[in-house]
Amino acid sequence: MSEGNDADEIGFTWVNYLLNDVLNPIAAESDAQLVAIGHSFGTRIVLGAHYVRDILLRSQPVADTPVTLIGMQAAFPAGRFISQEGKEHQYVRANKGDARVIITSSDSDKANSTICYYNFLGWDIGTGYVGGPCGLEQVKKNPELYGKSITVLKTNKAGQPANPPILKQVSLYNASPFVGCELEGTSSGSHSDVYDQEMGHFLGEIIRSVNE
Repeated sequence: MSEGNDADEIGFTWVNYLLNDVLNPIAAESDAQLVAIGHSFGTRIVLGAHYVRDILLRSQPVADTPVTLIGMQAAFPAGRFISQEGKEHQYVRANKGDARVIITSSDSDKANSTICYYNFLGWDIGTGYVGGPCGLEQVKKNPELYGKSITVLKTNKAGQPANPPILKQVSLYNASPFVGCELEGTSSGSHSDVYDQEMGHFLGEIIRSVNE
């Protein structure tokens, strides 16, 4: 997908600079909470800017300021967090640093269900976009592969997370209870069903939990 490649490129370059060289120092100086939020391919941009920050040459390394990265309905393979094979390993070797990484996923997100393949051994590592049913099922059914990197957490219909995010792992929230309908004038199932009060509640709870 060319759009996905474009998102990676933007995250590795311009947003890398914006997040790490502009916003990071401001947050550090003002003691403010730094939060970066993306949706779909925007999640690739946000996470790429953090995980692959060292791709830019700098006179000084990026200061490891605490940051909360939130990806709604992430449009990239779950294998980015565990596999060093092929093209989808941008995150696995990177320094996650002092970051909380939160991703939402939904069983009814059709936009993120288009990349879904099997082989004779089961799931292919690197397939199944983590924001949709294939990636979510892949992570849940393969704890031996993903358990050290990703934890699946629950939510309810009001957007309330059952648990706060985990600092040393990727917190993958099953948002199916509140991201589960197709809005009028949109397509791809619930992929665009994130601009509502339930998601607002979820985001607020996640952001507040970081300071508790």
